[in-house]
Amino acid sequence: MLDTFYLSLIQALTEFLPVSSTAHIIVLSKICHIPTIGRLTEVALHMGTLLVVMVYFRRNLQEWIQGFFMLLQGKITKGFHQFLMISLATIPVTIIGYIIHHYTGEGTRSLAIMGWSSICFGVLLFFVDRRSLTQKNIATMTYPDAIIIGFLQVIALIPGASRLGTTLMAGRLLGYTRESAAHFSFLLSLPVIFGANLLVLLDTPPQAILGMATHGLGAMVFCFFLGYGVLAVFMRWLKSHTLAPFALYRILFGGYVLYLAHTSSPF
Repeated sequence: MLDTFYLSLIQALTEFLPVSSTAHIIVLSKICHIPTIGRLTEVALHMGTLLVVMVYFRRNLQEWIQGFFMLLQGKITKGFHQFLMISLATIPVTIIGYIIHHYTGEGTRSLAIMGWSSICFGVLLFFVDRRSLTQKNIATMTYPDAIIIGFLQVIALIPGASRLGTTLMAGRLLGYTRESAAHFSFLLSLPVIFGANLLVLLDTPPQAILGMATHGLGAMVFCFFLGYGVLAVFMRWLKSHTLAPFALYRILFGGYVLYLAHTSSPF
């Protein structure tokens, strides 16, 4: 039970920051000797953070729903355009992610890979954020830009790269403000997280899903409330600050992970 709490805490604190929540959970499991969490517990953690995005960006979801109803009346709204951009941008990572998972499973999640990935992408995050122009916002996003961000999201399949970090860099390279790049990135996470969790639940016996309600539900609720606070603070930070502190943290974290990889047996 206590292990689940620690994992919930790390998930909520890192999921909405460009630092790779997966890498942090794996490192925590390593240094605290926490056994691998079950798939259903992992689903519960991700569902908690998924709900955070849905609630925080509920206006976008409302616009998507309204867009579908307006489409039935022969009208195409900006909400429908945005939903279509999110859908198209999700295709690359869905296809490549499935192929990687099918043929490699979890074998690529080594500490050394995560350490070097964190350092390299931390350096990239710093320079891309510092040198990119800020001239576009999410309201004017185009289909080509959305698809480019979607393709660059595939880089996040490298352990430790951070999905939010790579899509933030993609948005900044294309000239979007930090806030707009993060906004689109979080919306882009909705179909990926929902689809992955749905596949797990469809492959799980009903009695096992009911069993998850005992401690999994608590983890999901905890992740939701703490995660919502982290997301709100992060989005407010982006209005007037750079991503430099997160880039520096990633470099230091990567160095620590490499130290762990050197002083311990393969993870």
